[in-house]
Amino acid sequence: MQKFLVFVFIILVQFVQAQSINIRFSSVYQLDLSETSKASVVIPLQFGEMDFPPPYETLAAKLESADSILIRMYYSKYPQTADYQVNQQKMLNDGRVTNLLKHLPILKTKYIDLEVIRQENCKNESEARQLFHGFLFFYKDKENANTKTKSPTAKETKEEFYKQYKHFNIKEIDNEFAKEIKRMSVGRDSTTYHIFERNFAGLDSIVIIADWTSSMYPYTLQLLVWQVKRATKANYVIGYVFFNDGDTTPDREKKIGKTGGIYVSRSADFAEALQKMEECKKNGNGGGDIEENDVEALLKATEEFPYAKHFIMIADNFGKIRDIELLNKIQKPIHVILARVPKPNMITTDYVQVALQTGGSLHLKNDDFSTPEQLKSLLVWLTPNNGSKQKKNKKQANH
Repeated sequence: MQKFLVFVFIILVQFVQAQSINIRFSSVYQLDLSETSKASVVIPLQFGEMDFPPPYETLAAKLESADSILIRMYYSKYPQTADYQVNQQKMLNDGRVTNLLKHLPILKTKYIDLEVIRQENCKNESEARQLFHGFLFFYKDKENANTKTKSPTAKETKEEFYKQYKHFNIKEIDNEFAKEIKRMSVGRDSTTYHIFERNFAGLDSIVIIADWTSSMYPYTLQLLVWQVKRATKANYVIGYVFFNDGDTTPDREKKIGKTGGIYVSRSADFAEALQKMEECKKNGNGGGDIEENDVEALLKATEEFPYAKHFIMIADNFGKIRDIELLNKIQKPIHVILARVPKPNMITTDYVQVALQTGGSLHLKNDDFSTPEQLKSLLVWLTPNNGSKQKKNKKQANH
């Protein structure tokens, strides 16, 4: 942990002159190479190397008109030994960031979101060399920062869906999708699928509120899989609300309660839901900010669907709630499905507060906290400096 913090510190020192820097770390099975075509700038690196060739001036010119930038640095988890990952890999990543800023000092004048992403699908050097290593930059020019992407048509949505999910072999997005999705696997992390199976099978009149930034795409798709495979009621889900924390609005311009980037589907029809998901995705440009406008999206959901019986939010544990101060305006119980929770003691307490203060519940892949007592005990256990109380409260919370 100490060396991990040293790595974070080194990155912060490198970006010390930047106007703003957010850093987060994550892991994926491997990068889908089609994602590189969506990046504004791609800087590939050779396996095991920490520098990249010119033309640096051309790259700098591309970044000149950028307002805020999301940078994703991909590397491979190979060699997989703990000693290598803690020492040599850290030095390699440090060097990559150092060289990036040496060649592109203009980055120090920008608002930066940096995501360091480890790829797991490599058991040997040959497999590791097949993975993408390097940087992907996502941004919009200043003059276009406040211009939303044109909403995709149903045809465009279908075509985009085909490109991303070719293995579905879909004929028609609205008819054959339901047939084909029944044959899907639920993926490596089946958090959402199993939580719905365990807790929400008998409910109806549900509204889904989903964080629709890039790291969360698989979890809402699992809901669609579950809905087709298990739900028999026509009015099981009556609507969706997707949010991306303000489209491409620069962080410094985001206002609490008015951040935007919220998209509503007032139908359970898959085609309409997918169309809104794609619209939210394109306008959000993948996300990247560590904070999200969860409560603003919840307020929108309760306003749009005042007669819904159940509000279920699919949230990212790696994010924080930008507008938690608005939580007292929520007058409906909110049931939170929390994705990307590495360990129980790493739960982001914001989401415990949402469940507790609204009279809802919190659900992890293998744990449910459904009563105020369980949620209070969990919150106490997660609060630092509780000493010997922690183990006792953890045990009570999981009853």
